[in-house]
Amino acid sequence: MLQLAFGALGLPLDVPSTLSSTLLTATLLKAEREVLVSLIRRRVDERIPVPYLTRTAWFARLPFYIDKRALIPRSPFAEVVEAGFERYWNADASPPNQILELCTGSGCIAILCALRYPDAHVVATDISEDALNVARINVARHRVPVTLTHGDLFASVTERFDVIVANPPYVAEADWAVSPAEFHQEPKLALTAGEDGLELVRRILMLAPNYLTENGLLFVEVGDSQPYFEEIFPSCPVMWIPLERGGSGVFVIHREDLAAYLETGEIA
Repeated sequence: MLQLAFGALGLPLDVPSTLSSTLLTATLLKAEREVLVSLIRRRVDERIPVPYLTRTAWFARLPFYIDKRALIPRSPFAEVVEAGFERYWNADASPPNQILELCTGSGCIAILCALRYPDAHVVATDISEDALNVARINVARHRVPVTLTHGDLFASVTERFDVIVANPPYVAEADWAVSPAEFHQEPKLALTAGEDGLELVRRILMLAPNYLTENGLLFVEVGDSQPYFEEIFPSCPVMWIPLERGGSGVFVIHREDLAAYLETGEIA
């Protein structure tokens, strides 16, 4: 509720402790009260998530513009990006020069990659032109050189990348159908991927070696679909990344290991 109130009133969430008590006891103007009450009613009656009401989502302690054209940022990839990709090569590895994000949505992960690796060439793709329009707002806001392209997964890229990051839709249709009303406010295209939720993940695994450099890394989030992944691809040599800030289901795999795995024919 504090995020909704502060967002509606144009106040920063990181208010200094010396001012917090003053703000909490302040008297609102009539117009401010009307705006706040209206948003609270929409949150309760229509079950609209707070970020859509305030047009602001926080990711990795950074503000991003958001509306119903794109999924609300909440991925544990923030922790992965901040910790650095090169740690999954070896201690002497250089930072990545080429980074690709698939299914970028609002662009927050790609933007974080560009901020973490300012010398890298960062490309981000999405099949939704609506989502890319949201991403364009955020790229301009954070002033980072992210190249946004419209296409289905790898369709709009031709080069190879040191790192590919993907937070694709991974919710099974049956799970989405019984999910809370708030999730039905978000674009279904950004959430669901077939009966088991892994339709796009299959395609990413099959195609990624063609777009990774020789020693490249593929990072994919499958979230709560991790048990499905392990059941369907029991011998896939991925490493599940431990996450200290919450969340689950993010793996990394080396191009060499993925290419060898695909030769087994486990993915048909």
